[in-house]
Amino acid sequence: MKKIIICCFTVLTTGFLYGQDYPQWPADKPETGFIEASQSKEIRLGNGTLPQEIDMQDKMRTLITVMMENTANKLHWQVVELSEYTNENE
Repeated sequence: MKKIIICCFTVLTTGFLYGQDYPQWPADKPETGFIEASQSKEIRLGNGTLPQEIDMQDKMRTLITVMMENTANKLHWQVVELSEYTNENE
């Protein structure tokens, strides 16, 4: 009887362990809202970031993105952007 309970428990909980429909599983699905907010010029200006800093950040992001995409194409990889949202400052 104990083996049946353990077996049933295992079968029932296995479906819950794979809780997201994401091709890069087991990586967490990126929080696209946080990525978009972090790249929004209006939000960054509202946070006190200087326009010169925003231009530099955008140029660096573009440069690194191009480098990553070129490397991924050469190696036949898929580029995926993940957020680093850690619930800090809340």
